Amino acid sequence: MPRCLIITNDFPPRRGGIETSVHELARRFPPGEVVVCTSDEPQARAFDSGLPFPVVRDRVRTLLPTPRVARNARAVAKAYGCDRAWFGAAAPLGPLAGRLGLPPVATTRPGGQRGRRRQARRLDLHQARPAPDARRPPPRAGRPHLPARRAPLTGP
Repeated sequence: MPRCLIITNDFPPRRGGIETSVHELARRFPPGEVVVCTSDEPQARAFDSGLPFPVVRDRVRTLLPTPRVARNARAVAKAYGCDRAWFGAAAPLGPLAGRLGLPPVATTRPGGQRGRRRQARRLDLHQARPAPDARRPPPRAGRPHLPARRAPLTGP
């Protein structure tokens, strides 16, 4: 059975937008097709026990692309039979992509990581953008969250 390894620092019970997105992504995989490799957090054991997929937590609070983290991620991938990897965010773990031996590799590009596009290309990561929010119109190309016209400046 194919299985995806999600590698991320951003996973509940820590709260935040990326954490919520990665958790929702993992929840939507069919049963048995995903495993999460993430950092440790307080109350993680209680949170993980209620999930329908395995979560392997490293002993550190922040995963960095070190040889030890690469070895651990490869070991998790081998133990669970993972044939592909997904990075919850390109930074800081994107450099692990070439050291896992799991093609194809993808990353989610949260809004705060707009400058990471070049890094993802350099690392040969495929970027998946979150679905746009239906309640908010898409931002204008190159100028997100700015009004269409600026009001003229008036001075004293």
